[in-house]
Amino acid sequence: MYFNDSDFEADELNEIHETYDFDAPPSNKDIAQTKVTKPVVCYDLIDLSNSNYSFSQTCFDAKDVEAYFNRMKKLCSSNIEDIINNGERDWHLCPTKGRNIETEIKRITNNPRLNQFPEIMHFALYTSKVMASRQSGVKSPRIHFLVGRNGMICPIFYDPYHEMNPM
Repeated sequence: MYFNDSDFEADELNEIHETYDFDAPPSNKDIAQTKVTKPVVCYDLIDLSNSNYSFSQTCFDAKDVEAYFNRMKKLCSSNIEDIINNGERDWHLCPTKGRNIETEIKRITNNPRLNQFPEIMHFALYTSKVMASRQSGVKSPRIHFLVGRNGMICPIFYDPYHEMNPM
């Protein structure tokens, strides 16, 4: 199905592709719909600070950049549920939980008391056969992203050493 330029006004498209709102997070129904929809990627919440989980870290090298865009290309031509249900285990596509992610979300939002914790998932760029660690420099990078409304996903953290949601 294709839409004509008269089907949607600019303000309607902006509303459909609104940024993630921590004060009015998506409902469970919104999240379920996003997981079966081809994603639209929103980068306005990406961590570019000087943190351990920022995309601006020097260890986000050419290998990781290429792996990131290969994963995003595949994800955006499919959907979250298809990747999970088709047994693509090397993705390690699953929810992110735990104190590490909560602390980082509160840091990037400058909101120490979130009303409702957002749905966050992650996927692997690749997984090392050796245990990843910041000390050794061995990486098993994960990309953490928010699941929003209307197919919107928001990459937020690059976790090069798989520390946010360890195995």
